[in-house]
Amino acid sequence: MRVLKETTSVCPECTREGKLNVIPARVVESDGKILYQKECEKHGKFEDVYWSDSELYERAEKYKWDGKGPVNPRIVKEHYKCPFDCVGPLTGLCGYHLTRTCLGIVDVTNRCNLRCPTCFANAGAVDYVYEPTMEQLERAFKAIKGDAGAAVQLTGGEPTVRDDLPEIAEKAREYFSHVEVNTNSIRLAREKDFVRDLIPVTFYVSYDTETDPGVYDQFRGHGIYDPDTKRRKVESMTGQDLIDIKKQAIDNVEKADGRVVLVPTIGMNNIDQVWKIIEFAIERGEVIRGVNFQPISFGGRGSKKIRATIPDLINRISEESGFIGREDWYPVPSVAPLFDIAEYYAQRPLPAFTVHPHCGAATILVETDGDWLPLPQMIDVDKLYEAITNIVDMLPAEGEVGTVGKLKMLREYRKFKQSLEESHPFIRDAIEGIMERKSYDSLKDLFGNKRILFLGSMHFQDPGNIDFERTRRCGIHQAYPDGSLMSFCIVNSGIVTPSGMTTREAKLRQFGISWEEYLSRSGLEIGAEEPLREITSAPKGS
Repeated sequence: MRVLKETTSVCPECTREGKLNVIPARVVESDGKILYQKECEKHGKFEDVYWSDSELYERAEKYKWDGKGPVNPRIVKEHYKCPFDCVGPLTGLCGYHLTRTCLGIVDVTNRCNLRCPTCFANAGAVDYVYEPTMEQLERAFKAIKGDAGAAVQLTGGEPTVRDDLPEIAEKAREYFSHVEVNTNSIRLAREKDFVRDLIPVTFYVSYDTETDPGVYDQFRGHGIYDPDTKRRKVESMTGQDLIDIKKQAIDNVEKADGRVVLVPTIGMNNIDQVWKIIEFAIERGEVIRGVNFQPISFGGRGSKKIRATIPDLINRISEESGFIGREDWYPVPSVAPLFDIAEYYAQRPLPAFTVHPHCGAATILVETDGDWLPLPQMIDVDKLYEAITNIVDMLPAEGEVGTVGKLKMLREYRKFKQSLEESHPFIRDAIEGIMERKSYDSLKDLFGNKRILFLGSMHFQDPGNIDFERTRRCGIHQAYPDGSLMSFCIVNSGIVTPSGMTTREAKLRQFGISWEEYLSRSGLEIGAEEPLREITSAPKGS
């Protein structure tokens, strides 16, 4: 056993008891795996799998890249105490944070028409309704924009239960070039007009299986509920019903000339579905533009025996695809140097993907000459990365590059150009165009005339594996009507505030109203609550 890092985490049992107990933790290598170990004086020792493949872990570590931090941190002090500076006052990101907003998350409601045991938000099971007004939502949008964010995801709860979601999406487009709607897709399957009204958003559709209906019985519950009257079951469901609903939703989006990204929650109990889902995405490549896998995270229930990590996905895909290699996957911060260069020449803050190297990994499949190839097989990524990082190292912290610096950068740029010569002609021509025109339109042109499929994975944290060195580099930020931004994993991993409530509960309750008040305003009556079958194999998570 070899200790790789010392960090800090929380005791999951103290979290379950409503206490924030920050304890030392360490990342260790043992028998080819990376483990996470910690000990609480009261509850004893805990051990969990951090990454299931030490070789892939160390490869990802090479691309670590620290960012410049929030544009306007809410708390600035000489000595920071993580996570207390953010969680205690709940005012937003402090100056200890290292990454600006890559993707802003905005809850438009906490109502939902499903009762998924795997839900981050535990939607519909609380005694209040969180449903911000347009004015409140705009404050959240402005907070994301103010931290250089260029993309937002509208989520919940189930955002499509709001009839005014098209108007919300339209308002979001005034602030962002990319707007996503995170949905279980039930309404998309049943209301084609609603789909058309939402275009041109990108629909992020939960999609946990291609051939095994039982996965939905585990992950997504057993019925559709009336989101207006809280837990009144209006329709019985089976996993097969949800498979049909999701495929119909994808058909409706395609007919409306929209775009879909599949978002599977993955545990060891459905990891056999990973390649089948990718095959389906390739088959429907005109409408499905990506698959973003989320290894399941745990909010305190169930057995961690089904935990899957990012290497489990990578290795499974490598084995079953026959053409996507382990080396074709790169961690998120591998693109960060490009954004440093772009920011230097833009002379304004830009989003930078400087998240922790073990939070996520991705590759891109490109269809060319009738075959699908991973993008890293078309270009020498490591040579390009080295050349780009050398250029970044020459950029001054302030002011312009001097004459000597420009000559050195020119030399590195020539190396960069030389490395392109060995690339696939399609990639070489596209990148040269981007470098010469320095335009985001050129980036769109890179894939505009090709069928591509983005494959990604993002492993969100829970009380068992939360690492505050990771949250310090979090680039996915939850935004609220008070203008605060919070790390997504701080919000959704059950981290407890001084009040004893989780961070999510504490923030949403600031702006929520009671169900009774909501029903009274709506002229509705609360429905009889139908007990749900406890599903221990699919604990609360992503």
